[in-house]
Amino acid sequence: MSKKNIARIFKKYCLEQILYAGEIKMITVCGVYCETECHALGTECAGCHQLKGKISWAKYINKEVCPIYECIEQKGYKTCMDCEELPCKLWLVDTKNPATSDEEYAKHLKDRIKNLKETNKEK
Repeated sequence: MSKKNIARIFKKYCLEQILYAGEIKMITVCGVYCETECHALGTECAGCHQLKGKISWAKYINKEVCPIYECIEQKGYKTCMDCEELPCKLWLVDTKNPATSDEEYAKHLKDRIKNLKETNKEK
């Protein structure tokens, strides 16, 4: 995706933007950098904040709304970083892609937590 297209998506859809390392980035409540880590951004997804958690993959776990987004909203948190249970069962079990190996998923979770920690420092 081109930088121009990403900027258009930010301007049109992004409710959660952060300035990190001199760049504006869009991050999900669970620590995914939308423009570099979400393959659906701009096609099936406009960002979990804009969609109020009704992201495209929720149907694969028989949900309308991402359970992580729903949890954050119910608890009144901005991101999972605000929760002392991080990472919780929602992260570890309920939203795990079954096509992903345990090793891949562990790395993915570690990266998301790192993203949240880094962006939390910037705010």
